[in-house]
Amino acid sequence: MLALHGVFGDYRAAASQTLAIGNMVDDVAVLRLLDARYRIAGNDAISAEFGETAAAVEQSYAAAELAFAGNAAALETTAGVKSEGAAFIAAFARETELHATRESLLAQMQTHANAAHDAVNEVLASSANAGHTASVVEADKASDAILQRRLRKTAS
Repeated sequence: MLALHGVFGDYRAAASQTLAIGNMVDDVAVLRLLDARYRIAGNDAISAEFGETAAAVEQSYAAAELAFAGNAAALETTAGVKSEGAAFIAAFARETELHATRESLLAQMQTHANAAHDAVNEVLASSANAGHTASVVEADKASDAILQRRLRKTAS
């Protein structure tokens, strides 16, 4: 009976370790998918979901450490995975900062492009009223360049 108890105890420990590894792998996979979704959409809701999942990953690491207590090699591997995960989470945080900066700069560029377009239209109207054909042509070229830039921004 005692031998049977030992076998089931070993089985329970192995199952606990397998579950801990599975949870860590699942959580890391979810983080990677959220990162990919964020790179595509740049959505704040995805960033928030990433933060929530990152907190769950910490719980997975703690569960793995508990499941592998006494196994130095497994704990060393778990510590390495934990370190890599922390680096990935930090990189994602930096990615969201850079994305916010990019969006801010694009908004500023759009504001300046709108102001430049308005100024060129003013020059175009003034030149046309004054009969300066060469100025009208150059102002139209400038207006076209501004519109092209705005279209490229819209497409990106």
